[in-house]
Amino acid sequence: MVLKLAGGERLTTPEWPVPPSPIFDQNASKIGLLGAQTAKDVAYVYENLRAFRQNFNMLTKHHEDMTLEWSSAIVVGCLAAITRAEARGLLLIEKLKRRDEESYWRRPETQAQLKYGAAAIFAFLIALKLFG
Repeated sequence: MVLKLAGGERLTTPEWPVPPSPIFDQNASKIGLLGAQTAKDVAYVYENLRAFRQNFNMLTKHHEDMTLEWSSAIVVGCLAAITRAEARGLLLIEKLKRRDEESYWRRPETQAQLKYGAAAIFAFLIALKLFG
C-alpha cells in the first residue's frame, strides 16, 4: 500500500470492518490479576491492535474520498501501531509463558499475599489473647 500510494496510485481496497476483541473484552476485568506491569503490557498490545483495526477500517471505508497523502499517513500509522503491538507482544508472550510455567506458590504476588495473611492472623491471635 505504501509503495502504491507513493507511486501516485489510489487504493482499491474493499471496506474492512473493525473486528471485535471478544477475548480481551470479556477478560479485561481480570487482567489486573497478572500484576501491574504485565497488565499494562497486555493493555498496551491490545490498544495498539485496536488502533490498527480502527485506522485500517477508516482507510478502507473512506480511501476513495481521501487525498493520497492522507491515505499514506493512515497506512504509516497502521504500520506503526501494528509494529508497536508486535514488538511488545512478542516479549509479553514470553513473559506469560514463563509465568504459566512458574509455580503459583513462588510468584511474588502469592508470597506477598501469604505474608499479609500470616500477619493478619498473627495480629488477630494477639488481639484474642489480649482481649479474650
